[in-house]
Amino acid sequence: MEKSYIQIGKIINTHGIRGEIKVYPLTNFPERFKALKEIVLISPEKPKRLLIERVRFQNTNIILKLKEYNSISEVEKLKGLALAIPEEKLWPLKEDEYYHFQILGLKVHTTDGLFLGIIKDIFSTGGSDVYSVKMEDKEYLIPAIKEIIKEINLEAGKMIICAREGLLNS
Repeated sequence: MEKSYIQIGKIINTHGIRGEIKVYPLTNFPERFKALKEIVLISPEKPKRLLIERVRFQNTNIILKLKEYNSISEVEKLKGLALAIPEEKLWPLKEDEYYHFQILGLKVHTTDGLFLGIIKDIFSTGGSDVYSVKMEDKEYLIPAIKEIIKEINLEAGKMIICAREGLLNS
């Protein structure tokens, strides 16, 4: 059985000359990098497990030193690639919390049964996320708040929302 990997970072640049990489975290838990001993590089060929030698934080980015790379020329070719962990290594969430990969692709219906489309993107606004729901040439921006989101059923692949007045105007 092929493993599922969840992207938690993207290599955005090299750092220094000794093979460190600058990583933009794609996780709500950037501190998870400190707890990892290895990470998976998602490359065009196939996923590759790499050992983490050192982790430090620089503003909102993470500086990683991977044991397998020791020079800037070796890591230069990694720019733009994703870093991931096996799905079974995800940190548990509280009840009614979901990872973005679980929400993307859900079919969205109103409490009245109207199909609005599929969640294609998620925007983080600081306060709460906003789901971009698209169907053909229509797009709805749905705030991820309890007053709007009434049900999320991952097994059925759907979300039920309360369509307040003005929410569905385009």
